[in-house]
Amino acid sequence: KRPLIQCEYAHAMGNSVGNLQDYWDVIEKYDVLQGGFIWDWVDQGLKASNENGEAFYAFGGDLGGAELQNDNNFCLNGLVDPDRSAHPALYEVKKVYQYVKFTSEDPKSGKISLKNMYDFTNLSEYNFSWRLLENGVEVGKGKIADVDIAPNQTKEVQIELPELANATSEYHLNVYMTTKHESALIPEHYLLAYEQFQLTDFKPSVFKENIDGLKLTKKEDIITVTGDGFKIGFNSKDGTLSSIDYGQGNLLQKGPAVNFWRAPNDNDYGYNMPKLLKPWKDATDTQNLLRLEVNSNEGKKIIDAVKLTANPFKIRNDFKLNATYGLPSVNGEVKVTYTINAKGEILVSTQLTGIKGDLPILPRFGNNLIIDNNYDQVAWYGRGKHENYQDRNTSALVGVYDAKVSELYYEYIRPQENGNRTDIRTLSFENKDGKGIKITAPNLFSFSAHHQLNSDFDEGMEKRQQHTFDIPTRDLININIDHSQMGVGGDNSWGNLPLEAYQIKPENLSFDYVISPIR
Repeated sequence: KRPLIQCEYAHAMGNSVGNLQDYWDVIEKYDVLQGGFIWDWVDQGLKASNENGEAFYAFGGDLGGAELQNDNNFCLNGLVDPDRSAHPALYEVKKVYQYVKFTSEDPKSGKISLKNMYDFTNLSEYNFSWRLLENGVEVGKGKIADVDIAPNQTKEVQIELPELANATSEYHLNVYMTTKHESALIPEHYLLAYEQFQLTDFKPSVFKENIDGLKLTKKEDIITVTGDGFKIGFNSKDGTLSSIDYGQGNLLQKGPAVNFWRAPNDNDYGYNMPKLLKPWKDATDTQNLLRLEVNSNEGKKIIDAVKLTANPFKIRNDFKLNATYGLPSVNGEVKVTYTINAKGEILVSTQLTGIKGDLPILPRFGNNLIIDNNYDQVAWYGRGKHENYQDRNTSALVGVYDAKVSELYYEYIRPQENGNRTDIRTLSFENKDGKGIKITAPNLFSFSAHHQLNSDFDEGMEKRQQHTFDIPTRDLININIDHSQMGVGGDNSWGNLPLEAYQIKPENLSFDYVISPIR
């Protein structure tokens, strides 16, 4: 019956503050709940230099006394770095905490309800505007005039939307509230609240199995599929996609491998994820090739890839290569199927089977591949621009964004999983000449890309006092294409898993994506 303010909640240590919107859905449902204090505001690292003169933030006995009691990086649990620059989670906190709520029963009609949760301020003191996006690109905008809503009141406003002209496009409506005037701490036109409404469904492109003009050869251990302007190779010893050449030479350093693991964040170490979920790390590291099969010339029967000869022959129906791997640590199998069409597009299908329900949850289910470092111009249509995860992405609006690969890495003071983006529709990697690859999928996916390997961010079974200067910059682009990755969590950093809604249950799973040339 008494009001409750939590003295500590939403522990912000490292890559954290997951499910904050879920928390506030509950807090705003009950009058007795009045909020709480996120633990805490700032990473309390001390600026220092290592023996090579590289700057870093020291913690856990770095500056002496390491043999005495210390709490490792438990002083690094803030929403901002020691220099007060924002962690990605701070954007989520701002979004969840906003004092105006935008809702709509039929956003396509342009009717939007605004709920004023200020106690003393009329919304007439702010400016309101809208933008219409078609496939992530702005195609219309306007202002919402005369918004007069008293404190703790709700009103509906009408936005005069232009016609949604293209039936095959995906449309979003963004609504914004900004300041009218400069105040002591807040500048003019500062964004205070916003929301995004999806007006039409996402319609993915369809992969077409047209293979006219393809030729198939095998020389030593390499199976090669050749078509108009492309050459794609597979290693018959391990079943991997070994080369993709769209006229610029082979852009692939390492073909797609099935990946179930992520570098533990601080919350993961709190519930002993490296031990608890270890079977999935082992399943990532140990995958034994059981079968490698290729569709025959007529497309009617499967033949053993080892029996292919060096004599080239035309493929009249379709080309599929199936590589099936045993996963001894989880007593399951995973099959990766590559289908190639006459455009040089590669449909990559991953099927996980034989998975028992008594296994631990999966940290991740996806593919990991490495491409040449020249293709470092990234563009994506999905949530951004800042890092986001399935339990921390309400602040990241769907749109079209671009960045260099190096800009996708967020340097947590203690290195860990970072840089993910969710709800991706299309993703591209291009060189300075505008050539490269595009990745699409029939369903929304997640991605991350770094000049580091996944293992570079992984300290192993226990934390080993790693710092940002321990993380190399490699001459490569390491890409994760994920069906899903579990949430980062955030209720605490000493035992709680991500909420069940953001876990990946152990079961048979599958996902597809397409690699296409950008010429």
